[in-house]
Amino acid sequence: MDDFDDRGSLEVEVASSHPDIASVQYVGDTKDFSPNTNWTGSFNLTAGFLGYTQCAYGLAKLLLANNVALQLGLFVTGCSPGGGGSNLWTYILGGNLHLSVTMTFLSTLAAFAMMPFWTMTLGRLIFAEGHIIVPYRNIATLAGGLVIPLMVGLLIRRLFPRVADCLAKALKPLAGIFICVIVVFGIYANLYMLQLLDTMVLLSATCLVLLGYAFGGVAAALMRQSWPDALTIAVETGIQNTGIAIFILRVTLEQPEADINTVVPLRIDEIRGRRMAIFDKEYKRQQALIPRLEKIEVTYEELNDEKVTLIMNKGISTPYNCAQHINEQLLKRSVVAEVNGEVWDMHRAITTDCTLKLLHMKPEDLHQATLVNKAFWRSCSFLLGAVVESTFQDEISVCLHSFPPANVRSGSFVYDVQLNLKDWVPSQNDLRQIAAAFQKFVRQDHIFQRLDVDSSVALKMFEDNAFKTEQIPHIATKSSTGRSITVYRVGDHIDISRGPMIASSSLVGRCSIPAIHKLNSKLYRFQGVALPSEIHINHFAFGILESRARKLAKSCKDT
Repeated sequence: MDDFDDRGSLEVEVASSHPDIASVQYVGDTKDFSPNTNWTGSFNLTAGFLGYTQCAYGLAKLLLANNVALQLGLFVTGCSPGGGGSNLWTYILGGNLHLSVTMTFLSTLAAFAMMPFWTMTLGRLIFAEGHIIVPYRNIATLAGGLVIPLMVGLLIRRLFPRVADCLAKALKPLAGIFICVIVVFGIYANLYMLQLLDTMVLLSATCLVLLGYAFGGVAAALMRQSWPDALTIAVETGIQNTGIAIFILRVTLEQPEADINTVVPLRIDEIRGRRMAIFDKEYKRQQALIPRLEKIEVTYEELNDEKVTLIMNKGISTPYNCAQHINEQLLKRSVVAEVNGEVWDMHRAITTDCTLKLLHMKPEDLHQATLVNKAFWRSCSFLLGAVVESTFQDEISVCLHSFPPANVRSGSFVYDVQLNLKDWVPSQNDLRQIAAAFQKFVRQDHIFQRLDVDSSVALKMFEDNAFKTEQIPHIATKSSTGRSITVYRVGDHIDISRGPMIASSSLVGRCSIPAIHKLNSKLYRFQGVALPSEIHINHFAFGILESRARKLAKSCKDT
């Protein structure tokens, strides 16, 4: 190009079929597409899809070795074609605009072949168990978003040269304003996202961009390109179309991997929705394994030693169903059951002929009273975790750690929770609000639904929780099969526990959250006290229980 300053102009059209694509209209002259421009664009195509992609793979393996999800996110970004934003930056920085448009277009066309190639080769080394989907329609849309405005711009230059000149003069300030708006509103809309950016994520993302600039610039220098061309090649190599990358991650991965890869924090309702989907799928799978209905004989032993024999369905009927066949009062009072002497959840299926006892909150037998109290205390800890997880605002990260085994003598049920709050000292109003949320939740009469799953299913269910994923293998080794994990669902909340649990949340009556103790910089121990719904005491007596429950519970074992 003989006269670099006379380089035509662009029109920026914000509206686009893809949120991350700014439609760029070229209003330059066709003579500016010289053989040197086309050669340099072809060089960038080779450099970007060969060297840059391998750099992205190397960075992913080096800096994000412990997180396959983030590795895939960085690698797919490196595989993506050049982004439309590179055209704006090239123009503002004084690069070769014609070359920039050509390179973006060529890299977009090459993406049809190169992205499947890299995802099926190096991509398999990262994400071996999945199928990475290449969004051909989005890539075609991107290509059309370049070609069509380009042709419109050429027509404007040819038929209305004065209009083209006016657009050229207005382009640079408009481009600057456009970029400022994107940066400001982008930061504001995703400010909460910064809480998930750790040092390695920031370092890997920064290195990827800087390597792109350096790779393109050095390669251009070796090919003895002019400064404007070298600048353009560096910008085109360093700026990728992240919209394509994000689309690939979202259609390729199940939740929450897709959101983890794009470093967007998950809302609690999204996490719970994904867990419930896995829970329901596994429950249906297990139910489908029951070939046909078989009958079993359940002998219910009443307190007065009278016996009632029930014919129930094997693997389907529960102690709760048995109580439904006896009387309504027994159904409402029953907290847990004993099946052949083993403490049993009211909603857990019975799998063999057995003797059945139904226990309530006021048993005369001391051993039964201990079993019932532990089940009640354990259930309250579970419910506390459900309430705490959903009580805080979305911008506060809440990660459930664990709750110790039920210890009635401690005077409180507890749950350890990690919060991204610095120097938080809970006020009495905070405690009252959590207690009110707890009371509201238990009154909704949620049943405790038990499901025994393989540890691989549990890991998938809780892969967004680093504490649970660390605990699951250890807990599984203690099961009868060495691979089993017991999970419970209450409403839309799912958590891990060996159980057993009480029949329903409505069996919990008066409650309070007397204390929240800070265990370390981020881990807090929430402590509560509650009474069964059929037990009532005066305010003074309950205050004594609250005072005792304020003391830090020392146990820290996981359930």
